[in-house]
Amino acid sequence: IPLKFASGGERKEKEELLDLMRQTADFYHNLLTAESGKEALAYLENRGVTHDTIRRFQLGWAPNSWNALLEHFHKRDVNPSKLEHCGLVVPRQNEGYYDRYRSRIIIPIHDIHGNIIAFGGRIFQGSGEEAKYLNSPETSLYSKSNHLFGLYLSKEHIQETKFALLVEGYFDMIMPFQAGHNNIVASLGTSLTENQARLLRRYTDRAVLLYDPDTAGKSAALRAIPILLKEGFLVQVVNLPEGTDPDQFIRERGADALQKEINQALRYDQMFFNNLAQKHDLKLP
Repeated sequence: IPLKFASGGERKEKEELLDLMRQTADFYHNLLTAESGKEALAYLENRGVTHDTIRRFQLGWAPNSWNALLEHFHKRDVNPSKLEHCGLVVPRQNEGYYDRYRSRIIIPIHDIHGNIIAFGGRIFQGSGEEAKYLNSPETSLYSKSNHLFGLYLSKEHIQETKFALLVEGYFDMIMPFQAGHNNIVASLGTSLTENQARLLRRYTDRAVLLYDPDTAGKSAALRAIPILLKEGFLVQVVNLPEGTDPDQFIRERGADALQKEINQALRYDQMFFNNLAQKHDLKLP
């Protein structure tokens, strides 16, 4: 095992960047709960997100401004280049910077130790031309293929229940967690990676895939299965009804209905054969 040693300077710089991320989460969270954030708060309430969940996940709101965060840190004499290192601001073509997140719900992403290392921003108003999600870029703090969203909050519950529910999106993780399915993580909107599977394997050897029942979700499940099997997982797959996702299902049908679906989860090989049967006549050699 090659040991990696960080110098005192590297440690100090990392601690400084993590502190900036923590301050940023506080800034956006305070804006969400202030008068100016009432539309964003109403959006979350309409989605069924409780105030307790907003606090637990430290959800926030970025105003429709090019420099709200820049101004906040300018008053604290923080060099904007450090904010760029964190992926919080973007350099302009000529000179200066602008805020990466504008008019978005802000979702902090934690590492396994509880440090905030990245953010996801979800659009909730706009022309519809913007990307639904805007995520932190790769930084010295954050590589999305090495982290699982929500694992910091769910790791003990995963160990207690002896299995992990695996979903794709932020709210697909947040809403079941709020409803009591606390053994749940999300793969940060990306295809599951080997490093993510290894990270999850520290806590359990059973994974239950709870992906969207559409074509993209099924393809993502088929890609995830061999990665999980390689790491020694027992893999099962939940088949949600067409036209729903975990977030919508839990809001419309509740935690007990989701538990029934989990109880009926198929083993990965059965799901694989069912998929084949939809495309081919298995009676023909």
